[in-house]
Amino acid sequence: MNISIKENSIEKLKLVFCGHFALDKIIRFNQDSVQTVGGGVTYGSFSLNTYIKDVWIGIVSNIGSFNFKKELLGEFYSRKIDLSGINWS
Repeated sequence: MNISIKENSIEKLKLVFCGHFALDKIIRFNQDSVQTVGGGVTYGSFSLNTYIKDVWIGIVSNIGSFNFKKELLGEFYSRKIDLSGINWS
């Protein structure tokens, strides 16, 4: 199985995270609560993106559109993480 792709004669690591997103609600003392995205695919892809810059990252997951707002995924787009493997149900 080939896990790398050639780009400009340099091999680039290609990694896909499969799993679930979570909706985290951060509550701080005497402050408004903030809803953020959590879960293994979030923390794994953000960590890899932070420490290894020359890597293609994709996510495969199923998200319920009833209670998950697409605006929460803005950080993934800004980090150029591929979300084409997300199935909205």
